[in-house]
This record gives sequence, structure tokens and C-alpha cells, in this order.
Amino acid sequence: MRFCYRIGFFFPFLSLAFAFFTSPALSRSRLASESRKAISMSVTGSKPSSVQVSPRSERARPVEVQADVVYNFAFGSNLSPDKRNSRGANGTAITTKSTCPAYVQGFRLAFNMPMFPPLEPGMAALTGATSQECCHGLLLELDKQEYERLWLSEGGSAANPPYDETVVVARTYDGREVRAVAFTASLHSAKPYELPPSARYKDLMLKGAKESGLSPVWIEYLENIPSSKPTKLLQLICACYLQFSIFLFRQGGGFARDRKGWIGSLARAMSAGYRAALVSVYRHVAWQGSLRLKPFRVEQPIFETNSQAPPSTAMHKMRLALAEVALSILLLPGAVMGILIRAFRTLQGKPMYSFGPPSKK
Repeated sequence: MRFCYRIGFFFPFLSLAFAFFTSPALSRSRLASESRKAISMSVTGSKPSSVQVSPRSERARPVEVQADVVYNFAFGSNLSPDKRNSRGANGTAITTKSTCPAYVQGFRLAFNMPMFPPLEPGMAALTGATSQECCHGLLLELDKQEYERLWLSEGGSAANPPYDETVVVARTYDGREVRAVAFTASLHSAKPYELPPSARYKDLMLKGAKESGLSPVWIEYLENIPSSKPTKLLQLICACYLQFSIFLFRQGGGFARDRKGWIGSLARAMSAGYRAALVSVYRHVAWQGSLRLKPFRVEQPIFETNSQAPPSTAMHKMRLALAEVALSILLLPGAVMGILIRAFRTLQGKPMYSFGPPSKK
């Protein structure tokens, strides 16, 4: 009996080890890549290009997006030319007519759109701030069709898009003022707290800011924003959990979330509950309720330092370690289920679940 208890205790860990060392499909890099792509799609509501998307409900859109030329103020991953070059359907490029460094006054950079801690805890959005604060970014000049492609890539086709199209006044570094459209978190996406970006997302923003020629002070500001760096073991657990997450997603009716009956309702409730628990644990244990960023002031000279040191105290490091343990415990049952689902579908000769359209095989 004691032997059985020991086997039961170590079964989840043995399952993870077996999946990691025996399945080529479960390599760390591939799983991490699949996880981030799937997580992004599940939260933003973006659909694969091969999925038939029903027309989204009519929403009031600014007149600026109806013009032949539309200006978009980019401040997150869209700062990166590499990201824009693969942002469209089927990985096609979003073509810009011109780009120019700029800043927007009365708004600030926020990470108030929680996703999936600890892999991708928080995503960037522009949010209202005092008139003394600002956010630096890149002014993208696009024709109407290219802007629509950019908007759709950010979940604009969803019935309730995660972003709102907000008109801002962008002040370019050469002194011009341009009315532009910026993506701000919608009411149902924005939270009263913030979570740090992943190291991957932060590096993408930094790379884009440097390539775009943004102010060195702003680049330093971005460099000092804390980021999430989970251990290799926790990354593996998250990646294994992904297959179970997609299973719940499909049982709940997919993007339409329209599966009737108790199975669909239960799957949606489990998926939402799991994510809410992960966010709550990560938020309260690791960050004492919220990430707190130092304001970036308008009156700050462009080339004067505006450093904000990330927390590095022993107490904060201990909170991060506790959060890792708590998240591992929360994710482990789902990770084991994900491994079993993978094994079952492999034995059946079926492809793994994905957020794309179901296989016809």
C-alpha cells in the first residue's frame, strides 16, 4: 500500500519526464512556441486565416479609420519590423507607407491585459493617464486596407474585440502633430491591475524600439520594466497543460463559444476558472496585487535618464519562488491530462488538438 501511495505521488512528475524525453513533438522550444501562439489566439480572439469568421457585431468606429490613409500609433510588439512583416493572414506582411518616432501625451504604457501566467502574464495596451505622462512609440502610415489587416490581426473580427480604436494626438520627434488611432484595452479586457510582460514580449518591444529610433530614455525605461522568466520545469508544465486547455476550448464550442448543453457549459467554466485561478495566484503571490510602473513624464528631457529599478529584494525573489510552486501545483493536474490526451490521440493516429479548424481526417 505504501508503494502505491508513492507511485501515485510521483506519477505526475514521471509523466512529465516521460513526455519530455520520449516525444520529439514535446521539445521545449516547439512547445513554448505553440503555447505562446495558442495563448495569444485564445485571449485576443484572433482566428486562423483558414477559419470562416462571421461578421462581427456593429460597433462605433472612429472616422479616422475610414480615410484612405490611416495613422496607427504602435507601442508594443508592432514596433518590430519583423513582427509587422508576419502580422497579416498566413504570415504575410503589413505594409506601411512610412514610419516616424512619436509620443502621445495623456496616456501611458500599461500591461493591464492579463493572459496566461507565467508564460505570457500581461500584454501591452495604451491607457489614460495624467497630462504630465506620455508613451513613446512609432507612428505607422498605412493605407485603409493595410490598417484593416492590422486591426483584424489584433482581434478586430471578434464580436467583442480585446482592443478599442482610440484616436490620439501623436507628436512626432520632428515636431508634427498627427491624429492617429491607438489600440487601448476595451472595457471587458482591461483590468485594474497590471502583470509583467514575458521576457520574450519585452525583448520584442525593446528590439522594435531600438530599430525604430525611439528615445534612448524610453528604451532605458523599457529595459527596466520587470519581466516574467519561469523556470524550464514550469515552462514544460505549462506547455503540457496547453493540450488540455485546447481540449476544453474545443469542448466549449471554440471561438464561437456556442456549444449547447452541460458539456459546453462545464468546459467553458473549467477553462475560465483555471485561468482566473492562475492570474489570481500570480498576481497576489508574486506581485502583491499588481505590477507598479514608474510614470514616464512629458517634461523629462528626451536624453535624460528616467530609470526605474525593477524589484530585486530577497523578499520579492522569495515571492516569485512561491508563485512558481503554487502555479506548478495548479497546472500539474491539467498538464498530466494534457499528456494523457496527447498519448491517447497518438495511439489513435490522430493529430494533436489545435486552435485551428478541426482536421478532416
